[in-house]
Amino acid sequence: MKNYLSLLIASICLFGVASCHKDNPSSVSPTEETYEAITGDASKIDSRSAVLSGSVKTSASSLSGVRAGVICSTDPSLTGGKEWSAASFNSDGQFSVTARNLDAATLYYYAAYAVVNGEKVYGKTLTFTTASIPVSGISLDKEGMMLNLSEGSIQLTAKVIPADATDPILTWSSSEPSVATVSDGRVTPVSVGKTIIAVSSGEFSASCEVSVFDYKAVDLGISVKWADMNIGAFTEEEAGDYFAWGEVTLKETFTWNNYKWSSASSGPFTRYNSSSDYGKIDGRTTLLPEDDAAASLWGKTWRMPSLDEMEELRKSCTWTWDSSRKGYLVTGTNGSSLFLPAAGNKLGTSHYEKGKGGFYWTSSLYVRDPSSAYNLTFNTSKTNWDIKNRLYGFVIRPVSE
Repeated sequence: MKNYLSLLIASICLFGVASCHKDNPSSVSPTEETYEAITGDASKIDSRSAVLSGSVKTSASSLSGVRAGVICSTDPSLTGGKEWSAASFNSDGQFSVTARNLDAATLYYYAAYAVVNGEKVYGKTLTFTTASIPVSGISLDKEGMMLNLSEGSIQLTAKVIPADATDPILTWSSSEPSVATVSDGRVTPVSVGKTIIAVSSGEFSASCEVSVFDYKAVDLGISVKWADMNIGAFTEEEAGDYFAWGEVTLKETFTWNNYKWSSASSGPFTRYNSSSDYGKIDGRTTLLPEDDAAASLWGKTWRMPSLDEMEELRKSCTWTWDSSRKGYLVTGTNGSSLFLPAAGNKLGTSHYEKGKGGFYWTSSLYVRDPSSAYNLTFNTSKTNWDIKNRLYGFVIRPVSE
C-alpha cells in the first residue's frame, strides 16, 4: 500500500510539472497593437468651412503607417459623407483638417477615423452648424412702373445681396393699398393714383414708384386708335410726362449735355442718323420700340404716332379750342372725340407755353437734319406739324392699331 501511494504521488507530481511547462510566458504570442480614433472639437466655423480636429490613440510605439482624418455629412449616419485626410500628426497623435465648400446655416455630423492595414475605425459622431450668410443689400428690377387698371398685375423682382444669403426674409408693402397692393412682389392695380411699393430684408430696403392709370384707346374712325390721355397723365386734361425724342426715362433738365444719343446738336449721333455730317449713318428714321416711350412704358400694342398718323389726326378730324380746359377737343369722323391739353414744352429747366401751346412728339426723324424730329404743334388759333431739336421735352399721345 505504501509503495502504491508513493507511486500515485509521484504520478501526480509529474503531471503538475507538465502543466506548468505549457503555460510558460516565453512561449505565448505577442499582444496585438490597438488603435482608437477620437473625435475632437469643431472650430473656426464660418458659412462655408470649419476646422475639425481628432486624434489617434494606440498601444504601438508610433503611428507609422497609420492614416487618419475626418468624415463629414449632413446625414446622422455619415452616409455619403466627404472625407478630409490629415496631413500629419503631432507628438500626441492629434491632427486637424479644414472642411471646405460646406453649405451655409446647415447642421453637419462628423467623426474622426483611422486606417491601419486597410482596416478603418471611427470615433464618436459629433455635430456643428455652419454660420448663416446675412443680407448686405437689396434692390428691385424697376425704380418706377406704370400700370393700367385693365392690364392686371405685374411682377416686381427683388435682388438680394449677396445672392447666396441664407433664407432672406422679404417683407413687401404698399404706401397706398387703395391704389395698388403687393404680395410676394406681385403688384395689382386697384385705382388711379400713385403708390410706393417697398421691399425690405432686415435693415435693408428698396422701393419702386408705381403709377396706376386708366387710359383707353379711342376709335376716331381713322387708321389708328388714339389714347384718351398723355403718357404720365391721370386724366385727359393733365399734361403728363415730358420726354426728349428717343428717350424713355424721366428727367428734370433737357439739354444736349444729358441727351442720350448725342452731346451736341452737331452730333455725332450714336443712333438715328441720316447724314454723314452728323457721324456714322445708321439709316434709322423711325424710333425702335425700346426707344419709343409709348411702347416701352405702356407696352403691348401702344406706340408713338408717325408723322403721317399725326397729320391724319390733324386733317381728318375737327379741332375745337376749349378755353376753359386750355386745349383742343378733337372730334373724329365717327363722332368720337378726345382732348389734347396745351402742355407746352421744356428746355433746360424751364417750362414754356403751358396752357397756350401744344407740342407732341411723333416717332419720325427729320431726315434732312437728324438733330431734329417731327412734332405736332398748336396754339389757340391753329395746328401744324413742325420740326424741333431732339433734346426738347415734349409730351406724347400714344396710338394703338
